[in-house]
Amino acid sequence: MEFSLGQSVQECLTVDVLGPDSSGESEENLWLEVQVRVSAGSFRGSISTVMPAADFVDFAPKLRLLRSTLDGAADFSTEDEQLYLHLTGNKKGEILLEGSVGDQSGHGNRLNFTLQFGLAQLNTSICQLDAIVASLADS
Repeated sequence: MEFSLGQSVQECLTVDVLGPDSSGESEENLWLEVQVRVSAGSFRGSISTVMPAADFVDFAPKLRLLRSTLDGAADFSTEDEQLYLHLTGNKKGEILLEGSVGDQSGHGNRLNFTLQFGLAQLNTSICQLDAIVASLADS
């Protein structure tokens, strides 16, 4: 399952949730294997990593609030900031995403990017993220 933020294949961030992390799942916290892909203009990058499922669960209501107000911000950040997303609305249905993705946890190379997209794409992204969160509740 995946969710994307952006307006097109050439201008988007995609998080593909591959499944539970099989290497060291703790009983208290579910970790997910994910692939993160960024396309921003001529720049492309991708990483494979693990992230806590709780990060996705926490992000969903923030996106829904941004959609309902079209103002304010919604942030997503892993503990080590390997993936950081800051979305802001301008009250006109336009969303600005400022983000960064690192190739390693805690240090290494970073790709900083900015994407703009509209309310229609935000609605699609929320539906995709809600499907991921629902699948976590079922497991």
